Amino acid sequence: MHSRKVHDFCYNEESGEIIIGREKFPRLKPEYDNDNKTIVDWKLYETYNPKNPLLSDPGDNVEETLRFLLKHAKDLGTRNLAGVVADSQVVCNRNFIKTVMNDKKWEYFLEKFDGKLFIRKNNSFKEILHNRQKKSLHNGLEFEDRLFDKNANWKAKSAVITEFSSENGKVTIFHTDQIDGVDSRNKTIEAKREQNTDPNKIWTQCKLGMIEFVLFGNCEKAKVTTLEKKRVDELKIDKQKAEDFNKDLVDIMNIILKGSSQLSEDKILIASCDYGEITTKIVDKSAENQVLSQEFKDYFQQASKPAKP
Repeated sequence: MHSRKVHDFCYNEESGEIIIGREKFPRLKPEYDNDNKTIVDWKLYETYNPKNPLLSDPGDNVEETLRFLLKHAKDLGTRNLAGVVADSQVVCNRNFIKTVMNDKKWEYFLEKFDGKLFIRKNNSFKEILHNRQKKSLHNGLEFEDRLFDKNANWKAKSAVITEFSSENGKVTIFHTDQIDGVDSRNKTIEAKREQNTDPNKIWTQCKLGMIEFVLFGNCEKAKVTTLEKKRVDELKIDKQKAEDFNKDLVDIMNIILKGSSQLSEDKILIASCDYGEITTKIVDKSAENQVLSQEFKDYFQQASKPAKP
């Protein structure tokens, strides 16, 4: 797995505005911004409310990715989509990469445009969270809220191009990733309330977003008493697991790319997984399954139109 960052950016969920850079990134609070262990006394469960609308599957938001590409292309003064996403075959939100590695149930819509596959989750496949899952999600969000000073409605993002390769081939993906925040040195941070999380999962997530540090809590029964910051490159991982991740993802993408080989721009590919069995089918495009906005297509289609005499 080899990643190259295109840009960090901030996305306003309410207005759709994009700001290039880290201006609106959450900032690690000064009292937790050090390289030593920090003592805290946090009871994350105190603010738990099972009716909180945030404690549900949010679905997939491809809007941030498309708006970033439009903003980035306009800043570069280009309508050449291939130049903006480089040699990427696929454009998606990072959650796609995470989800397709799950052998349970998922379904995605794929639209081909200018030779690239753009991907959006079928949000009718939202997971219904049970009380235990809601508590876990709440504890993670509460942990982040106590660590960072945040700007309302703004999300911190990175746009990254990652090449995955194995003996079965290679796939290059342009993806946008959620970033938890930055410290006083403007270094990117991933917040993990528990230290016993699989280090390979943390390492993969951080490498995809090109995140530099992990800030661990020692959460037990929703209580946190210490914080400790570690460099991502210092995490001890199982290299075979990392290679297996690459191989499995390439194998999955080979199935999807093969299914899209006959996909025209007026059709949609549906890729589905039912407990390990992946299938693809091509269907007519509709308002319910299309991935790209008309604004996006109109802007980049101008590059292929001949100049007026």
